[in-house]
Amino acid sequence: MTTRSILGLLYNLKALEGAGMPVADVLARHGLSLDTMDPAAAIGRSRELLILAELLELPHDPSLAITLGSEFSLVGYGPLSMLLMSCANGYEAIKTGVRYQSLTYLFGEISLQLRENTSVLRYDPVAMPDELRRFMIDRDLTGTYRLVRDISTYAGRGARLSEVWLSYSRPGSVALYEDAFRCRVKFDQPHNGLVIDNGDLHRPFPIANASAFELYRAQCEQLMLTYAEAADGLAEKVAKHLEMYRYTLPTLNDVADTFGLSERTLRRQLGQTGTSYQAILNAVRFKKAIHYLKHSTLPMDQIAMRLGYRESASFNHAFQRWSGIAPSKYRNGAK
Repeated sequence: MTTRSILGLLYNLKALEGAGMPVADVLARHGLSLDTMDPAAAIGRSRELLILAELLELPHDPSLAITLGSEFSLVGYGPLSMLLMSCANGYEAIKTGVRYQSLTYLFGEISLQLRENTSVLRYDPVAMPDELRRFMIDRDLTGTYRLVRDISTYAGRGARLSEVWLSYSRPGSVALYEDAFRCRVKFDQPHNGLVIDNGDLHRPFPIANASAFELYRAQCEQLMLTYAEAADGLAEKVAKHLEMYRYTLPTLNDVADTFGLSERTLRRQLGQTGTSYQAILNAVRFKKAIHYLKHSTLPMDQIAMRLGYRESASFNHAFQRWSGIAPSKYRNGAK
């Protein structure tokens, strides 16, 4: 889970505020305010996703997801957009974009798959709660399409999509998707992706500039190094990953897969930092329990279920062990 520019979140928050979402209330719970957030700041991807998850609790709205993805203009990518525009052609721009995708606002990984007549920009979302997955697929593919379209248009080479592939089931209406992507959209596919004609990718960019490319590549490399140095340690990353789940918490194996580790390696690396997965899980459960007891009217059995306990009695015992008092007494005292 990396650190990156906060601009992408700001774009989305302003769009969500315009759509009537309680942006100010959610940010206040995180000690933030839209008016005082510094556009030059960085944010951890897990924290960003947690904020968005709290705002996107309603049933999936593809039009909102597409709107958010369309908010990512060239200006928001900083030196990355200049680097892509200085490439020799669309193919080089896409390869470069894949190399520096950590400077984008994706909640997933983009890879380039070359075929005889077309190329596929495949998108695989990171592990996240199911209720967020489809929204982020729609948002990130729309944002990626806008970046490809804007770069190619600015370079005088309008790249067109042949198809868009989506991994989820076909909705009742596909017109919204076809209007957004300006091509045929296929559902129930093995993976998500944008399909581009190879002829469009190999047309030279009239504005290509090798010297500018080297200049902006150095800037992008420095940004990647800066964000990497600012990233949280493994324990903090695991905690933030667990915090974004509102219902069933992931297993140790799920978390290890998310970070590309085996269970044994994850346990060992956490142990080297003086903690354990169970300790992190308990801390996250306690934090979530405090939130539910203070800010909701959920009955104890539902709180227990959300925290991964099969019985409310197990939750009661755990909460008393953490805080020294019963959860019911804590709730009454917090009112």
